[in-house]
Amino acid sequence: MPDREGKRIVYASTRRDTNGDGKVSFDDNAGIYLFDIESRKEKRIVPDDFHNADPSFSPDGKAVYFVSIRIDTNSDGVIDFNDNFAVYRLTLATGEIAKIQAMPGDCRRPIVSEDGSSLYFWGINEDANGDGAVNAGDPGGVFRYDLAEPSVEPVLSWRNLVNCFDFSVRGGKLIAVMDPWPGEGVSREEARKKDPEHFGPGIYIVDLVTGTRRKVVEPAAETLSQPALAPDGHTIAFQRIQDNGTRFVCYYYDTDHPWLTATELIKILKAAW
Repeated sequence: MPDREGKRIVYASTRRDTNGDGKVSFDDNAGIYLFDIESRKEKRIVPDDFHNADPSFSPDGKAVYFVSIRIDTNSDGVIDFNDNFAVYRLTLATGEIAKIQAMPGDCRRPIVSEDGSSLYFWGINEDANGDGAVNAGDPGGVFRYDLAEPSVEPVLSWRNLVNCFDFSVRGGKLIAVMDPWPGEGVSREEARKKDPEHFGPGIYIVDLVTGTRRKVVEPAAETLSQPALAPDGHTIAFQRIQDNGTRFVCYYYDTDHPWLTATELIKILKAAW
């Protein structure tokens, strides 16, 4: 993830055989690295003593928020990939790492609001699948953590079917791939047919002040993922994955249409090309 000035990038990278199986793979711990674009120099800022992921800068660039597995959450005597991620903050000037928030299940993808007041993250907080445990098998939702007066509140319930990498926040808007829950007694299909702008699978923009949402991209036979909103508040980048595994990175300007089908989107992109 870049900082606000676009001068530095922070990312997680696995580079050592930390589990001793003789190879370097995604089963090993990742450290967190900072790359200065002007000097072309890389610096490790969080060691790979634990597994770390999803780093992003604070708005002022003085801290990095990330998730890490550092607690034996399943009480099996070891800290490994079977335990849960929690949210941490690294202060770049001092190197101090502080735990910010843990949930009953995993936490992923921490993003600080542009005014620095709130931390948004994806998390699992209840036994949604009814198996008697809160763990990675349960769906998660998006939460807001108040950085001034520490408290957590839900933004998008797990019932909206949001995956951990399928949302981002910019300004007063949240963009997410989801299938909004219509409420008890109403099926998703019924809700989509009655009000396709606000229900059914797709990419949505949610106003974080009013809580209102609208669909901006509707999928056809492909899967949509990893949406991001540009600083102008209109341009969206996201990934499309077709049934045959082909992946595309797309963009779309949301002013002209309340929402687009994949076919309409392709026509716009071809015209731009």
